[in-house]
Amino acid sequence: MSNHIHIQIETKDHSISQIMQHLLTLYSKYYNNKYNLVGHVFQGRYHAEIIENEAYLLQTSRYIHLNPVKAKMVEKPIDYPWSSYTKFMDQKKWNLVNDTRILNYFPNNCRKQYKEYVERKIPEEDISTELIKFEALVEKE
Repeated sequence: MSNHIHIQIETKDHSISQIMQHLLTLYSKYYNNKYNLVGHVFQGRYHAEIIENEAYLLQTSRYIHLNPVKAKMVEKPIDYPWSSYTKFMDQKKWNLVNDTRILNYFPNNCRKQYKEYVERKIPEEDISTELIKFEALVEKE
């Protein structure tokens, strides 16, 4: 995204704050070096939500993959070059991205079924309703 990122992480050995500190520090060093800048790259602190059930896990994955479409940056999620959706659709091999946990919820021809789940058409008037439901779910967790 142009002004933020979404990352869905599962961790057992390290805290999310440690992972994010390391990731954001490395990226800031890279970005500042590439553009000959100094100082903070990101404004404000990251926000984290704990995913405690399967429905929320799937909704979060779908939300992340549709975010560039919602922002009108691309027409289809597969067109956004910085998304893990290309891994889910088996078009890129990313060792860092593990799509197995999500795809296991779609047993037969799992990639096709996940694509249908993510890209199912939502009438324009229902998009804001779905986002409100998602945000309310996030606030409850």
